[in-house]
Amino acid sequence: MKNLFTPILSKNGSITDCDKNKTWSANNISKKVLIIKDELISLGFKNGYNIFLKHSEVPDFFCQILAIWSLGGSVSCINPNITDKELKNLISFMAPNFLIDKDKMIPLSNRIAVNFNTYYSEFSIDKPALILFTSGTTGTPKAVVHTYRAIFSRIGLNEKYIGAHNLENTLCLLPMHFGHGLIGNSLTPFLTGKNLFILKNNLESLSKINYFLKKYSISFMSSVPSMWKTIIKLVPSQKGKILKRIHIGSSPLSSDLWNEVIEWSGGCEVVNMYGITETANWFAGASSNQFTPKDGLVGIAWGGQVAILENKQLFNEGEGEVVINSPSIMSCYYKQKKLTNSSFFHNWYKTGDIGLLDKNSILEIKGRIKNEINRAGLKVIPEDIDILLERNSKVLEACCFGVEDELFGEKVCVAVVLKEDVCVDISELKKWISSRITKEKIPEKWFFVNEIPKNDRGKVNRKNVAEFCKNI
Repeated sequence: MKNLFTPILSKNGSITDCDKNKTWSANNISKKVLIIKDELISLGFKNGYNIFLKHSEVPDFFCQILAIWSLGGSVSCINPNITDKELKNLISFMAPNFLIDKDKMIPLSNRIAVNFNTYYSEFSIDKPALILFTSGTTGTPKAVVHTYRAIFSRIGLNEKYIGAHNLENTLCLLPMHFGHGLIGNSLTPFLTGKNLFILKNNLESLSKINYFLKKYSISFMSSVPSMWKTIIKLVPSQKGKILKRIHIGSSPLSSDLWNEVIEWSGGCEVVNMYGITETANWFAGASSNQFTPKDGLVGIAWGGQVAILENKQLFNEGEGEVVINSPSIMSCYYKQKKLTNSSFFHNWYKTGDIGLLDKNSILEIKGRIKNEINRAGLKVIPEDIDILLERNSKVLEACCFGVEDELFGEKVCVAVVLKEDVCVDISELKKWISSRITKEKIPEKWFFVNEIPKNDRGKVNRKNVAEFCKNI
């Protein structure tokens, strides 16, 4: 019997692995989905179960998502490079029913596992479909829960605002465990019947980007600013326009780089995107076809509302904290009711970003309120690094902070106070921490200090610490 989601999931397109030059047609993928469904059922999978998906191999990754969703389950996409310790922490927190790592399906039946049917009826568009971890792999995880309604609303809105003709041949170089790469750059074209091309994001691929764009007649791709800094440095400008549309997001895009991408692409439409995991990737965008590039300009909302929150009041123009209302807003932070409640002002999600909203509902992002370090789209929670380093037997105190970086948006730095009479070098601490967190979170710059500056109440101000370290 077909369930509620079968019609929604029956329009998938093709997938091509550019590195292997291998394509799976929509028909091939549909057959593979049926095989995976049967395998999951034989292993005891039930409607409402949650699965950890710890890989991004194609086409298996997408076939497994479709199989799980067609059975009424939810998927938690995990960074394939996560350490064993971080994975154990996430499993302990989330208690998934299965773990899939490439071709291995591992039932976790010995655990008191997640079954969202405890909270939702069997077939409901408001059941959890996708759960993304944004932080806390070494502490308390921050897991964003998106329902089927949110995911398919966002995909529908993406198709409307991007244009189906632009999505025809879409290239993705972004990781799949974040909303940007997964929902915006991959699921949007794939679930609207278009052709998805996957290419590993490394120096070799970026240096040959023109070759891949021409070979596969790529019409659309999404990206991050650091990617374009590399491409523009390594690859000559295109002779004639190949791409129809480029999205750039996940970290601030300067007007200078925005213009450079337009020029490099031969006058392609380049859109500066704004979105967060909690909104199921993009929420707003400013197209070079409509706006003159400007630092922080992210345009108008895509199928939602944006307002400014100041002194517990909402304003439709002005400067302050950006709050948003959208059909693709998350349902909650898993197991964190207090955090969920504090993240909303009535039905408006508080982004933690400072923005300027004009009378025409055009938004500019001025900066962030939160302490999160945004390293090329990867959110690094400094408190997690502090706590982890302070577990080292030679470290007395640590304070992690971000500093502006041309390539990655922000660079992860840390100030460390060693215990008395202890001698240790940076390489030893880097080796120690590298087995406990993913490499992207490892601080790039280390400062050994006698004490970490604090205010008169004994609290640390990370900006003050960054300024203090700059003068060392």
